[in-house]
Amino acid sequence: MTTIRPEITGRVAGANDVEPLAVSPRQACFLLSVGTTRLYELIRAGELQAYYEGRARRITVESIRARLARLLACAADTKIERPRRRGRPRKNAGAR
Repeated sequence: MTTIRPEITGRVAGANDVEPLAVSPRQACFLLSVGTTRLYELIRAGELQAYYEGRARRITVESIRARLARLLACAADTKIERPRRRGRPRKNAGAR
């Protein structure tokens, strides 16, 4: 999190803010653009590292970055094909 988002963290960005080592589940959901159910599935699957600080759960930012790196590596290896169009085929205007 290079920029502090007040709507998520409740803090105002300052000149000497440092990047957190761990974030709350709510912040992790925002960073990963997933819901809470998917977040806890990722934790259970071992894709994200989480721990408890008292009663509060924290997810490490390092594990979030590692997941994104794995997803990007997988996307680079996979050939992306355009999905087949559904419905009627288009008319060829030049084929008359």
